[in-house]
Amino acid sequence: EGFITVYPCDSKPDASNLNYTLDQTVPNAVIAPVSSTGDVCFYTYAKTHLIADVNGYFPTGSGFVSNTPARVIDTRVGSAQGLRTVSKTKVGNGTELRVQLTNLPGGITPATGVGAVSLNVTVTGSRAPSEGGFVTVYPCGNRPDASNLNFQSGQTVPNAVITPVSSNGEVCFYVYGSADLIADINGYFAPAAGFTTVTPSRMMDTRNGTGGVAVGKVGNGINDAGAVLEFSVLGKGGLPGSAGSIGAVSLNVTAANTTVGNEGGWVAVFPCGTTPGVSNL
Repeated sequence: EGFITVYPCDSKPDASNLNYTLDQTVPNAVIAPVSSTGDVCFYTYAKTHLIADVNGYFPTGSGFVSNTPARVIDTRVGSAQGLRTVSKTKVGNGTELRVQLTNLPGGITPATGVGAVSLNVTVTGSRAPSEGGFVTVYPCGNRPDASNLNFQSGQTVPNAVITPVSSNGEVCFYVYGSADLIADINGYFAPAAGFTTVTPSRMMDTRNGTGGVAVGKVGNGINDAGAVLEFSVLGKGGLPGSAGSIGAVSLNVTAANTTVGNEGGWVAVFPCGTTPGVSNL
């Protein structure tokens, strides 16, 4: 197995952004601090080609406060504890793991003034039911009908997660199935500082028509791929309903029940217009 760490070219942190096995093609969204000279470093354990696409940036002094990636939790037996001490046991079987994300050691997050955190969450050593397992990350309280990672038994799967924190600064991790969890933090958003949080919710699902979309797979098949699903996010999932009120959205996108050719498939998410030459999944 291998992993990739993206960091601002200082001391390489004990954190990962992607985890992969032989011959896999694995994407992940990454919010990375840059060095004082504008550099970002990519460390890979084992050899692999790298592709990086950019979709924006945070100006210095904006509402996002970045940090060199740091490990917050690691439930694997025999691994070191992160910034928070957790039980060395798999999470799942109807339970949730509560983690305090405010007041992290070293001043990574303050005791107050945190609206949301930017995490990289990885499942490993996973066991899933026949239909697959999933992880939901949310501000502790009512668990939403949404997922952040999907996995099959034995898989190691990472994903970037931006999640609001609860009123007392906690984030909950719920696993359907069971798995070890690793979570690294790379920054936080102050309340009302440019990023508006909503409780995670499912706004679109082509399997059942959620969001008013047609039921059925998107795409024209393996030999004529390239269909575009145009979807309005206005008024969905707690978002404002007026045109011009949203500049960008933070989404978790999942491809399910896929059909691909020998070269694999991919998904691009973009502001409707010309399809860009980049992919998200």
